[in-house]
Amino acid sequence: MLNNIDSIRKDIINHFDPQGRIEGSEVVKLSESGLYYYSCTLFKQKDAKRNWIVSQIEIWDTEAAVKIFDYLTDNDMSHYNSWWIILSDKHEYLFLAEAQTGYSVFDLSNCQLYSFNLEDDPFIWMEMHLSPDGTKLVVEGSYWACPGELRVYDVANITKLPYPILYTNEFYTRQCGFKFDKWHNNHSFYLQDINNGNITTVLIPELEVEIYYLTTEEGGRKTPVRNGYRGQFYYDDCDWDAKQEFINIEECAPGQSVRAYLKTLSPEYHHGKFFDGKEFEIREGARVVGKGKVLKVLCSDFQK
Repeated sequence: MLNNIDSIRKDIINHFDPQGRIEGSEVVKLSESGLYYYSCTLFKQKDAKRNWIVSQIEIWDTEAAVKIFDYLTDNDMSHYNSWWIILSDKHEYLFLAEAQTGYSVFDLSNCQLYSFNLEDDPFIWMEMHLSPDGTKLVVEGSYWACPGELRVYDVANITKLPYPILYTNEFYTRQCGFKFDKWHNNHSFYLQDINNGNITTVLIPELEVEIYYLTTEEGGRKTPVRNGYRGQFYYDDCDWDAKQEFINIEECAPGQSVRAYLKTLSPEYHHGKFFDGKEFEIREGARVVGKGKVLKVLCSDFQK
């Protein structure tokens, strides 16, 4: 994957106008420990045709009053789309979104900025919520001029970008009437319905799969399968319970295939048993109604 962030940074620097500072635009955010702070100031560019605003980001040592890092970004919402965190190793990090797609993380332990921009995935980060154990990040964002999308990233290796995507959902966004409430545990989180206050639990899946549902003539069902179906998940001579969350559709008729996320009821029994391409069956009693294969192992514990 080609990281385009360096060329984007050079383009911003070439058109940066140090005299274009927008008065009163500076925003400061103190780190979790209070030992550091982040400053964001907005600037206009030299070329009037480039009418978008850029930000100058500075990171300071609070007690010494010394600037330890600075850079320019095209994100004019950096003061909203940034977040300080402390992980279990006691190190502090700063998540930063990039407006022209991409994201960054600043590591205070070595004063290093890690950034990534992928032209093939121009997704814009907006809101961020880190899991209690610091290994997963819920991000709500969107593509330019498109509806929102909810994503869950694997950030266990926080300075290794790009982050693997564990889960996506276009329905659980503010545009669809939902907002992030809180993490339930390291494998699920709560969303609140903005209209009625109801709480929805979102389970982070372990597998992304493709399932072909047999026709009636092939011994399959007579009726369609709907999103949320929990047929027996059969592999390695054992039946298990796993909820299917269909991707982009609500039902699958006999004779059709569907991409889905699987969330198992007892994940501790599935560690080390899966790989991309592993085959399985969906059963109802002794009858096979679907045949599937694993497209992607989303949970590292499940990886064989």
